[in-house]
Amino acid sequence: MLEINRIRTARADVEYVVADLFAWVPENSYDVVFFSFWLSHIPRQRCAAFWSMVRSCLSPGGRVILIDNHRDPHIPETDFKDPYVLRYEPDRHVRRLDDGHEYNVVKVMYEPDELAVQLTDLGWKADIKATRWSLFGTAHPR
Repeated sequence: MLEINRIRTARADVEYVVADLFAWVPENSYDVVFFSFWLSHIPRQRCAAFWSMVRSCLSPGGRVILIDNHRDPHIPETDFKDPYVLRYEPDRHVRRLDDGHEYNVVKVMYEPDELAVQLTDLGWKADIKATRWSLFGTAHPR
């Protein structure tokens, strides 16, 4: 995906980093950190460390913008069934690809208030909202 993006954007001011996110130490600071459909793949027990790393790469006054999956608990499962998901389990999906391989995938489906409280407890100010299918919002260190 990085190579496809590199070709499509062809920008000299974009830096591509391949790293273990849980071991990576940012070399720069940024005004905005954006992640899309990523937070739900962070295991709950690693959230504090993840948000600490994000804080470490923000410039003073910087902020986070995020979007991720959300499942409205009032919608029947049959209305959102992903054909690749064999089983929905707490904080995990069991998925089967077209080639038949099955994978356990971390998938933490946050409710907006739950995520906002978690971020508040970690020293962030957050504004998190949701639609039926998406979670989105902003956060900045307090």
